[in-house]
Amino acid sequence: MGGLEEKLRQGGAIQLAANSTTDDWHVAIAQQLSSQSEEHRNTIAGAESAFHARTARTHIQALAEIGKALGSVEAAKKERTVKADPQESFIDAADLLTPAGWEEKYLPQIKAIGDVAFGKFMMSEEEDLNHAIYQEISRLITRLQGIAMQGEGARQERLRRALRSGNVRAAV
Repeated sequence: MGGLEEKLRQGGAIQLAANSTTDDWHVAIAQQLSSQSEEHRNTIAGAESAFHARTARTHIQALAEIGKALGSVEAAKKERTVKADPQESFIDAADLLTPAGWEEKYLPQIKAIGDVAFGKFMMSEEEDLNHAIYQEISRLITRLQGIAMQGEGARQERLRRALRSGNVRAAV
C-alpha cells in the first residue's frame, strides 16, 4: 500500500473519530473497523476478478474477527459537535483512539491478536484469514500511531498559538 493511499485512509480515520458519536474506545474502534470493512466492500463491488473479490471478502472476515477479539461494540448514536478547526479534530481523534496510556493498555492487546494470527498462518492454519488478520492489525497499528502523532502535533500547535496570543489558559 502506497504512502499517499495510507495518508488518505488515515485522514478518513481522523475525520471518523473526530466526528464520532461516542466517547468509548471500543465503540470508536468498531467504527474504524466498520469503515475499513466498507472499503473492502467497495473493492468487491469493483473487483475485476473473483480472486480480488475473495481477497476483499477475507479481509472483511478478518476485520470482524479483530472486532470480536477487541470486544468492539456498536453504541447508540448521539449528537456531537463538529469542530471547524482541523487541529481540534486531530486532538479529538487522538483523545478518542489513542488516549493517554493507550500504548500500555490497548496496544499490547492489538499486537497479541496479530501475533496469534501470524503464528496460525505460519502453522498453515486458515492461511488466508490469518494472513488478512495480520495485515489488518498492522494497518490498524500504523493508523493509530499516526493519529497519536498528529494529535500530539496538534496539541503543540495549539500551545504555540496560545502562547503567541498571550492566552495562557488556552495553552493548557
